[in-house]
Amino acid sequence: MPRRMVALLHLGYWSLYLFVAFLLLAIAGAGAVQAESAARALFTFRIGFILVVPSAAGFYLSYCLLFPHFLARKRFLALVLGGVAGAVSIPILATVVLFLVLGPAEPLFRSRGELLGMIAWLAGSVTVHMTVAAILRGFIAWYDDIAIKAELTRRTAEVESDLIRAKLDPHFLFNTLNNLDALIIRDPVVASEYLARLTGLMRFVLYEARAERILLGLEIEYIERYVALEAIRSRNPKRSVLRLTGTPGARKIAPMLLIPFVENAFKHAAGQRMEDAVVIEIDLEGSRLRFRCANHYAPASEPTAPEEGAARSGIGQQLAARRLALLYPASHELAVTRVEGIYDLRLAVDLDETA
Repeated sequence: MPRRMVALLHLGYWSLYLFVAFLLLAIAGAGAVQAESAARALFTFRIGFILVVPSAAGFYLSYCLLFPHFLARKRFLALVLGGVAGAVSIPILATVVLFLVLGPAEPLFRSRGELLGMIAWLAGSVTVHMTVAAILRGFIAWYDDIAIKAELTRRTAEVESDLIRAKLDPHFLFNTLNNLDALIIRDPVVASEYLARLTGLMRFVLYEARAERILLGLEIEYIERYVALEAIRSRNPKRSVLRLTGTPGARKIAPMLLIPFVENAFKHAAGQRMEDAVVIEIDLEGSRLRFRCANHYAPASEPTAPEEGAARSGIGQQLAARRLALLYPASHELAVTRVEGIYDLRLAVDLDETA
């Protein structure tokens, strides 16, 4: 908890305590000037000392010593003994100090019973303040613990997301280089164009995709380049179709979030000469992105849903689903269906917008 907030808690507590003490003195007073008499009584040395010094001593004994050294370490016996010792010794010491300061010229108590009653009252007051101090210190420790856990959770999610993205990039590069190797033997001219487009994609991966969020337009442009690469590789520009509805505008998205699904669709799509073997649709409405990636597949290479395990599904798609769960835990929906040889993946996610 920030130090300023802790200081305000302490200030608020003691202000409330003095206000309650003022009210009690006013109620105990007599005459038409109760409030004025209470204020004067509160700020006289004797009353002020009795009300403030033992209470503050007990409060900070519990706050600074008993709680952090005993209660926080679950040393309950030492805590009880320390609390009892503080509740007994502080009132006695306060009474002795008050007697030494005022001296015998001004009698403090008219009888021994009055003296013992005052000590017992102070012991009760000190006990209450020690209890409140332990509760306050416990609340601050609980708040700090929650904040630390939240920070650790956030850092862990960030690190895991970075590791997943680091795995995705080489996976994409590995598949692309395999395609390029086959093209070099079959058609060097097309391979050269393929390599030029691949350079643009790698530039995106190495530089633009390093941010935590990027403009959605850049992600869509990346998908368009990837689809163009696949068209060159298959020599069939009608093998895939990309439809975009709406304008990206200022929306932002986690980089490399959609491409693993596109890559998986091309990997499992049936027939190099089939038209519309891969269908990609991106629909933008407000801050909501609806993404669909469907492909025809041959039974021998039937793809699996992202959640069915890395042993059967594509590594890139498996990691992409995990990354979605990390980055958009409560703001995305991912569903997969298979109907008549079509693998249909649909994703809906709420995106960020530039301020």
